[in-house]
Amino acid sequence: KRPRRPHARPALDAAVMLESAGRLPPFTAFGTDLEAEGALARVASQIAYQRELIIVCSDAAPTASASNALNTVLQLRALGLHHVLFLSDSPASCLSMRGALPGIACVWSSRL
Repeated sequence: KRPRRPHARPALDAAVMLESAGRLPPFTAFGTDLEAEGALARVASQIAYQRELIIVCSDAAPTASASNALNTVLQLRALGLHHVLFLSDSPASCLSMRGALPGIACVWSSRL
């Protein structure tokens, strides 16, 4: 006879522990170029949750890849995972993504 585990739902508990909805500070680094001095550290301090950061990368061109990236962010948010950073190719792309999803944490890189 196998001994019973005292805690039978570790996967569910782990998922709940990673829910960042409502637990993050305001994101004030919207539209920041990550190549600027100190930008990555400032952005990470605002969006990381329990030392985890989910990065989704795309531009805002009206293509399937941009739609898929936005859908990925929406799906993650539906799961309570709000510590998602959208990395784009320009400030204009961030503004376009904000139009589609207000509150998106979007930054860009001048190296892309």
